[in-house]
Amino acid sequence: MKLDIPSLSEAVATPAVSPLILVVEWDETHREFLSASLRAWGYEVISAASGAVALTLCERRLPDIVLCSWAMTGLSGLDFCRAFRALSEERRGYFILLTDRPEGGAVARALDAGVDDVLIRPIGPPDLRAQVMAGERFLVMQRELTQKNKLITETLDVLRQVHALIDKDLIEAKKFQQSLLRERYRAMEGGNLSMMLRSAGHVGGDLVGYFPVRPGVVGLFGLDVSGHGISSALMTARLAGYLSASTPDQNLALTLLPGAAMRPAPRGR
Repeated sequence: MKLDIPSLSEAVATPAVSPLILVVEWDETHREFLSASLRAWGYEVISAASGAVALTLCERRLPDIVLCSWAMTGLSGLDFCRAFRALSEERRGYFILLTDRPEGGAVARALDAGVDDVLIRPIGPPDLRAQVMAGERFLVMQRELTQKNKLITETLDVLRQVHALIDKDLIEAKKFQQSLLRERYRAMEGGNLSMMLRSAGHVGGDLVGYFPVRPGVVGLFGLDVSGHGISSALMTARLAGYLSASTPDQNLALTLLPGAAMRPAPRGR
């Protein structure tokens, strides 16, 4: 199974585009001044004389930055800001409120309503441009954060797929390890033999078993390879092969005697 790993460089490589700025100002002179200044700096600008008209424009195309007068007939600047925020939960434009002289606590109310910043008139071109550039930086950071969050989500999806594949392999490895314990119970002369193998995880480095030595005598073994996982289980399986009952002549714990008889191998072999 081929897995496409998301790339951080690709996630943030989307080129930035010039933001769309909406100017909402009931005074035509101020509205034209703001619009002309912004266009002269290379921005795409749309304008409206009221909050109602501005909402209609936003429904057609959501602006990136909004310059809005606080005092307007119909929808006030704060009311329009609340309506603007309700248009999209995913995209959050930068909202600048324009006012002549805010009363005590007015700025706090504006921020509570979703306004990002407040500009006090008269607004000079340097202040206006600085504030719009701050909005641009906000949009860039928001775009990068959104893309990085998307990257994290995609990476988590890939990791889930990888973990699912590993889990599938571990389950198969567990079945293989359990198959090495062919007889869990055997009735013998003089007693019964019962064995159980249960790993702490899927697979581990533990294994138990037995092999016949001669009539009335059996050899028992318990293997414990350091570590956990498939590598330890494979090592255990390989060691168990040297203690096999099916090939006693290759069993390291047995010594072949003349006449094909077997006896336990001496210690230290």
